[in-house]
This record gives sequence, structure tokens and C-alpha cells, in this order.
Amino acid sequence: MTAVEQRAAPMTASQTPVGKASASKAPAFKVPWIVRGEVIETDWVEYECRGAGAGASGGELSGNGGQHAGGAAAPTFAAPDPRKHIHRLPLSSPAAMRDLQDIPFADILDVLEELGKHLDFAKNPHIQAAYQAGLAAAPYPAALLKNSYVMLPAVFNRAAMEEIAEQRIGIDY
Repeated sequence: MTAVEQRAAPMTASQTPVGKASASKAPAFKVPWIVRGEVIETDWVEYECRGAGAGASGGELSGNGGQHAGGAAAPTFAAPDPRKHIHRLPLSSPAAMRDLQDIPFADILDVLEELGKHLDFAKNPHIQAAYQAGLAAAPYPAALLKNSYVMLPAVFNRAAMEEIAEQRIGIDY
């Protein structure tokens, strides 16, 4: 088998530690997939969090055995196995999204504006949980990470979204 064929061949369970449970504890958090409106919470596999020891780029549990340099268990998260669900992402034809083009831009803004109202860090336990997961997953300063969550409602400000859409794309398009 050539090197290209080896890279293209699907990995087997014996070639990768995907799905192996952490030796010391359960993952710090789980990240379900949402594909075309369906929440996928099956076929969990475990990954190291960014900055979680040797190979600090994150990724499937690998060479460092899920350990920090000091021997403590590296934090991990679980997500659905991409090899079992990736086929659900691409559409066979862009025409399959034609119905989305019939949705008025104002209606999309209505939904996003309403969403923004529900992303208040102080009131939304899901946003707070995402912040806690972020603290475990990435080597960012807590204040920087918290500010990114606190600012979420502003991202969905209607006037700001309209301005961005008009300047970058043109609302008529």
C-alpha cells in the first residue's frame, strides 16, 4: 500500500485510541453534534483539550497517554465519532438548500436577534457551562474567555448584523 493509500484508508480501532476511556476519570464535558437540526449524542470518543500536555494542539488521545507533563490526567472532552457521522454533513447538491433562499433576510435577523437575548452570561446556565468547559479545554486567561461569553448578546445586535451583511455581501444578495 502506498503512503497516499495509507493516509486515505479508514483507521481501525487498533490503529487509533479513539473511544478509549480516560484511565482516571470521565471527560470534563461532552460536545454533541448538531447536523441539519438533529442533535447527535451517540458514538462518543474522547479527545484531549487544547494545551493539555505533550502535543498541546489537542486531538485524539495519543502518545502522552492522556497525561500532563507532571503526571496528572490531562483534561478531555467527548464528541460523536466523526468517522460514523461525517457522511451526514455534505449535501449531494447545493440545490438541496434552495428552500433556504426563500427565507426573507428580515426573518433570519428576527431569529438571530431573539437568540442573542437568550445568551446572557448571568442568566443562561448553558453559556455558563460552555465557559466552564472552555476553562478546562483551552489555555486562555479566565477573564479573556469570560469576556467572549459576556459579549455574545452584542454579536446578535440587529443593527450590527444588518451593517455587516450589507457591507460584506449586500443584503439584496
